[in-house]
Amino acid sequence: MFITQIIRMQEEIGTGGGGFRFMYASFLQESSKLLNSSLLLEASDIMSEVGDRLRLFALKGAKIIKNQDECNFAYLSQLFMECALLEESAYKKLRELK
Repeated sequence: MFITQIIRMQEEIGTGGGGFRFMYASFLQESSKLLNSSLLLEASDIMSEVGDRLRLFALKGAKIIKNQDECNFAYLSQLFMECALLEESAYKKLRELK
């Protein structure tokens, strides 16, 4: 039930999942062109990767809930931790902006 709620908040309601990361990545990409900033472009690429991984988390979690996949919580946890580390690296890049 907990995974169901995470996925619902992440993807269906749209407040914390891949969709937001893709929008933010697009914003960073456009900003990189306007400001001629490779740092913004790198951060954009990282955020796109986070979006991809969050969508994969939602897909794998939904398959577990529907009994279409084995129950592998370690894998889901790993995906979530990878997202956190990637986001941290993107925000560190953004801090480098002057």
